[in-house]
Amino acid sequence: MQKIFVGNKPIILTTQVEKETDFKNLLIDSVSIEKILS
Repeated sequence: MQKIFVGNKPIILTTQVEKETDFKNLLIDSVSIEKILS
């Protein structure tokens, strides 16, 4: 699991689905960094 911050928005990249948190949980295989940043 990797936690990154874009501006002040925390985003968690993970290889497994976890329960809902205050962070955006995104599967690494299906994530588009360009889509997140826009």
